[in-house]
Amino acid sequence: MRYANAAERLLAAIGEPQMIDTAKDPRLGRIFLNRTIR
Repeated sequence: MRYANAAERLLAAIGEPQMIDTAKDPRLGRIFLNRTIR
């Protein structure tokens, strides 16, 4: 990570994307229209 560019450092700080099924959470379902998001 010493010589990583800005995008690589940002991805390392945030982490890998996770799949979230918003249909299982009523609050997130209203916001994202029950879609599966990353």
